[in-house]
Amino acid sequence: MGDPINYKSIFLGEQKRELLIFITDMYERDGEISRLLELLVSLRHEVVVFHIMGRNELERDYSGYNQVEDLETGKRVPVPVSASQAAAYKVKMQEWLSAVRMQLLDKQIVYQLMRMDQPMDQALRDFLKMSR
Repeated sequence: MGDPINYKSIFLGEQKRELLIFITDMYERDGEISRLLELLVSLRHEVVVFHIMGRNELERDYSGYNQVEDLETGKRVPVPVSASQAAAYKVKMQEWLSAVRMQLLDKQIVYQLMRMDQPMDQALRDFLKMSR
């Protein structure tokens, strides 16, 4: 994504506040997504983040695989195979999700976790119903 400062001119416009909706996996190399979101909030836009994740990531269901490839870096990561490794994975995943959620909420960014197998239109309708 590069440095978010490059995006500043897109969102300055006529100094109007906008509602900006991002659908992202929140995986970052150097905090680039966080910096962009922080910039947009500082420009007084209302920001909503739909954090999209696969069922296999959330439930650690990598049946038949002994490693997975990180799509951002190309690095191959071993899949935990023992029960204790699986439990540790789930704990770390929950800690990471909680940290992402709190980081965004602390910046007044609306956060919604959703699974990739959830239809997007239904997720948006549910979200809009909840936010009334």
